[in-house]
Amino acid sequence: MAPVGPCCWLSGYQAASELKGFGYFHLVAGMYKDMSCVDAGRFARDLRVAADRIERRYGKLELEYDDLWEFEATLLTIRTTASWYSLVAELGFGVFAWC
Repeated sequence: MAPVGPCCWLSGYQAASELKGFGYFHLVAGMYKDMSCVDAGRFARDLRVAADRIERRYGKLELEYDDLWEFEATLLTIRTTASWYSLVAELGFGVFAWC
């Protein structure tokens, strides 16, 4: 599908907050920028890589049940956000910055 320009936005406050907590400030900054469909696809990939790195680094820790539940929710938030950016990109749309 040919790129048709930006038409979508995501209120990614929770994902941005989670990324900030793990030090992924460059990805947080990316959520404040308009993106073409190509950029949105790359950003989705970067978000998935970040989630995988977070899981590898912190997933090995012995976490209490509540902490494990929160950790899994954090990863799901980041991965769901990545899936949204990926879907928008696959449809050929860009993204408006959400704030």
